[in-house]
Amino acid sequence: LFNSPQTIFAEMGRVARKMGASSGAVLAIFFRACQTCYVDKFLQRSFDMSPKEWQKIIHSGNSAITKYGRATKGMRTMLDALIGLEEGLGMLSVDTFDQNSLNQLVEHTMQAACATSEMKAKAGRSTYLSDSVTAHHPDPGAMAVAFAIQGLMEAPNE
Repeated sequence: LFNSPQTIFAEMGRVARKMGASSGAVLAIFFRACQTCYVDKFLQRSFDMSPKEWQKIIHSGNSAITKYGRATKGMRTMLDALIGLEEGLGMLSVDTFDQNSLNQLVEHTMQAACATSEMKAKAGRSTYLSDSVTAHHPDPGAMAVAFAIQGLMEAPNE
């Protein structure tokens, strides 16, 4: 899984575009930014597949979402889970991925997604709903990201 990032980002961007709607567009922007960052690092021969390098790539995708979608951390969007992934990568104290570090990433991302249940919607589709409807329920986009990360992290085992 982690040996072909450019292919992963390109394929995920293609899938996101086919999703349509605003979530698909936001994810397509995210994956394109990640792919561009990876290619730049690869061409500079500065990418070593470490969690810290992955953190930089995920950060570039998150920054693109903020730039084009204007969402930021704490606005109750899928970005909250993606920032959880980025922060989780930064907290890992390993140089290479192992099953324990992948489990930690899943847990950190899932916690970030679940934390949206206590946030007031300030961006995304949840802003169309009253606070009484969204209170104590996590943002669906954040949960979708967390479950996707969970699936990706489990893929090497299958």
